[in-house]
Amino acid sequence: YALLIVDSASALYRTDYSGRGELSARQMHLARFLRMLLRLADEFGVAVVITNQVVAQVDGAAMFAADPKKPIGGNIIAHASTT
Repeated sequence: YALLIVDSASALYRTDYSGRGELSARQMHLARFLRMLLRLADEFGVAVVITNQVVAQVDGAAMFAADPKKPIGGNIIAHASTT
């Protein structure tokens, strides 16, 4: 195959891990999943496309941001992205 598409990478993590108490475990598991995708891409030369969910940013900083939406998954997904 030449293309692997993961639709909404963080959707399963939002349902399996709820609340701030499980944030660390969720982020570690998400990071492992993304590393596995990177290894598949490197080893087999497969392009990986990942979609993600966004939420409205409702804190005080939202009024100063150009876009009041922020991605689910935090910096883990941003750091795993290579394009």
